[in-house]
Amino acid sequence: MAKQRLFRITLSISQDVTSNLNNGRIPKRLKDEYEKRGYTLSNDEHISIRMKKENKAWELYDETKGYHHRIEYKNLGAKLSVYGIQKTKSQKNKYEKESDMEKQYLVTVKRHVEDISRNLNDGNIPNYLKNRLEKKGYELPEDEDISLLISPNKWELFDLINEQKFEIRKERGKLIVDKVEISRRPQEKKKEADKLNYCIQCGYEVDDDAIYCEKCGHKRGEKKKEVDKLNYCTQCGYEVDDNAIYCEKCGHKRGEKKKEDVREEHERKKDYQPPQIQRKESSDGLGQKGLVIGIVAIIIIGILVVIALNVRSGKEVKVIYEGSWSGAIVDSDGSRSISGSGTETFSVDGTVSANAQKMDGSSQEITIQIIENGNVVEEQSTTSAYGIVSVTG
Repeated sequence: MAKQRLFRITLSISQDVTSNLNNGRIPKRLKDEYEKRGYTLSNDEHISIRMKKENKAWELYDETKGYHHRIEYKNLGAKLSVYGIQKTKSQKNKYEKESDMEKQYLVTVKRHVEDISRNLNDGNIPNYLKNRLEKKGYELPEDEDISLLISPNKWELFDLINEQKFEIRKERGKLIVDKVEISRRPQEKKKEADKLNYCIQCGYEVDDDAIYCEKCGHKRGEKKKEVDKLNYCTQCGYEVDDNAIYCEKCGHKRGEKKKEDVREEHERKKDYQPPQIQRKESSDGLGQKGLVIGIVAIIIIGILVVIALNVRSGKEVKVIYEGSWSGAIVDSDGSRSISGSGTETFSVDGTVSANAQKMDGSSQEITIQIIENGNVVEEQSTTSAYGIVSVTG
C-alpha cells in the first residue's frame, strides 16, 4: 500500500483531538483544516476512522467522496500529517467487494458501535439507530411497543405495532441490520389453544403457563363445568363466595328472588281480583259448575303470572367484527364462553359483563355493545391487532 502526503497541519494537539480519533470520531478542528485545503468531507455517518496506533496513527474512510487517508501524529512540533493512500489492485478489489456486500444489508453502522451495543444490551433502542432505519423507510414505534431479544453480539428487534422483525449483529467492528420475514401459521391451522388464554369457565384472562385460573380456580384444559347460579348474586350479578350469605356488593340475601321480581309479583297479587262465583240457590249442579270454572281461571292466571315473571328484560350483547373472535359473558344466569365469525347477538339477563378479542392481527375495528330495549347503552371498539374490548352494564 503506497502513501503520498497530501498536507501537514500544525495544531496544538490536545487529548481531546487524539481521544476523538481513537474513538472513531473526527474532531471539528481537523474537519475545518480539511476544508481549508479543498478536501470537503461528507456527513459523519459516511465517515469511519480506524485507529492503527493509539495516539499516533489513524485511517480515515469517506464512503461518499472515496477518500482513504492516513493521519499520523508527530510529537516533534505537534504536527498532524495527512497522507493519501493508493491501494494496490488486490486491495481495491477487496474494498469494492466489501462495499458490495454492505449494500446487500439494510443498514451498516460504523460509528458509535460500542455505545449502540451497550444500549441494546440494556434493552434500549438508540435514536441514532432509529434514525438510520427511518431513512430506509422503516419508522419504529415507542420503546414500549418494541420487544428486544438479546444474545452475544446479536439482537432481534420486534416491532409489535407494524409486525416487523429486524436482526442486528456485530461483525468486524460494524453493526449490520437486516429485516427478517416473520413466519406465520396458516389461518386454518390456528389452534383452539388461542382461546386458552381465557378461562373457559369464567372468561378471565390467564397467563400462558398458568395451570389454574386465578379468579375461579378452574383447571385449564378441563371441560366447562355447570355453574351453580348461587355463585353469582341474583340481584346484581356480582360473584360471591360459596359460604357467603349476603352479596358484598349490593347486600342482597342469597337464595332470594330479585327485588324487582318480588315487587312485580306483589303488585300483581294486590291487583288480582278472583272471579266472583255466583251460585243459584235453586240448583246444586250450577253451583258446582261455577266452582270448576273459577278454579280453572285461577290456574290460568297463575300460569300467566309465572310466565310474566320469567320474561327477560330484552337485553342483548352484540359483537360486530368481520373476522373471527372469541370472548365471554357473565350475567345473572352465570358465565359462558362465546365465539364466532362476523356479527353475533346474545340474549342476556340482569347486570352483564362481556368481552371479545380479535383472533387475527388485522387493523379492522371490533365493537362490542350492550343493547337494552333496542337502544345501545354501553359500547367499546378497538382497531389494535388481537385487540380486546369489554363492556359492563
